Amino acid sequence: MVSGTQVGVSTLKLEQEVDLFMPNCTIRFVGVGIELIFSFKAIEQFEKFKQNLTQNEAGGMLFGSFKGNQVIVEEISTPSNGDKRALFSFIWEKKAANRVIKEQYSKGLHYLGDWHTHPEVFPEPSGSDIESIRSTFNSSKHELKFFILFILSNSEVVKSHVVLTDGSKEYKLNAHT
Repeated sequence: MVSGTQVGVSTLKLEQEVDLFMPNCTIRFVGVGIELIFSFKAIEQFEKFKQNLTQNEAGGMLFGSFKGNQVIVEEISTPSNGDKRALFSFIWEKKAANRVIKEQYSKGLHYLGDWHTHPEVFPEPSGSDIESIRSTFNSSKHELKFFILFILSNSEVVKSHVVLTDGSKEYKLNAHT
């Protein structure tokens, strides 16, 4: 749980720090009193799944921890054999997804949200993307103020689409250089 965090504006200011030449680089997003940090390990995994126009979507879940006002995405899950993947859709096999959530929780990592690919440089969420993350937020047992929806760019990770949802509204994080 992120205590004291209020999600109450529709556009969040975002700052990013990217040093691709450092072995432990991270990507950082700051807004609404929190700092969202993607670990180097998560960034490396994302790089493996960038989608071109002939590949099926890939996706998974975001897992991490909280430290003060920081939300740290430490690991991501990757597609399982039971997932349904198509050019413009991705659906988890629910039993496998729940198993991964339990495994990550046993390691001290919390489910933070979802990620998937789009074959675009500047991806935008579809109506079903928004509906899915809202439904997940509203039907899950948790104490979080928001879940993260991350749509991976097929270009650079920093061009990906990142939103927070409180189950009824989304708050887009905008990259600033």
